Amino acid sequence: MTEPKTAAMFGSKPGNGRVLLIEDDPGICAEMRTALETAGFDVLEADTEDRAIDVVKEGENPLLLDVVITDIDKKLGVGSLNYFKSQFPHIPLIALTGMVDDQASGSSAIRIGIVGAGKGGRALLDVFLHLPDAQVVGITDKDPGATGLQFAQEFEIPVVAEPMNLIRNENVDLLIDVTGDPAMGARIAGNKHERVEVLGGAASKLLWLLIQRERDMQSYVLRSEKLAGLIRDGVKDFLMKPIGKDRLVKAVSSAVAQHELSRL
Repeated sequence: MTEPKTAAMFGSKPGNGRVLLIEDDPGICAEMRTALETAGFDVLEADTEDRAIDVVKEGENPLLLDVVITDIDKKLGVGSLNYFKSQFPHIPLIALTGMVDDQASGSSAIRIGIVGAGKGGRALLDVFLHLPDAQVVGITDKDPGATGLQFAQEFEIPVVAEPMNLIRNENVDLLIDVTGDPAMGARIAGNKHERVEVLGGAASKLLWLLIQRERDMQSYVLRSEKLAGLIRDGVKDFLMKPIGKDRLVKAVSSAVAQHELSRL
């Protein structure tokens, strides 16, 4: 069992606020901790429900804890939610959800190359990150400032500067063209490996529309049934894994602001 890691124990309030992160995946903890500390938050970690409770009890003043983030896909997260809701109802709770299926076989994953990193490419990338049977091996765009390229770098997805290098990549199973450029289809067809399949034109637009619809349905599900009950019980926000740094910092900042208002 690991000891809780703290940048500072509960003394005077640091920086932008103090966050307790309850998560037993060391990789997720490290990424979230780095993002939050870079944004000026003090982060405390616990890998079990018991350790989370110990962290709070060890502090000089639990009121200096601003936000609790816990994984609701695991038993430890549900227990933690119940504890903090009953003992510290004033502290905003943020739930982590959307765990990737551990039984998925990485060897059978479809290797995808995305050509075009604007709104369509960014939306595709966001969804594929949550699919265990989809592996994005690269994304490319002629505009180095495209929003999809910045998003890919955040999750260490290979960014290919020259589109033709991705098109000719023999380790790709499926190329998806969301450039909107009528000439791109011919360039891909003339340079890809024979076995590589291509989704482009109207088909790629339809895929993008379906993904937008799926994202809307996810939002609906988050507002329904079990999760709606959690919201009624005091959960401030939900974060879908994998978590973008901007989304994480925005959610925590909003929760800290809520906590500050509750103190007035």
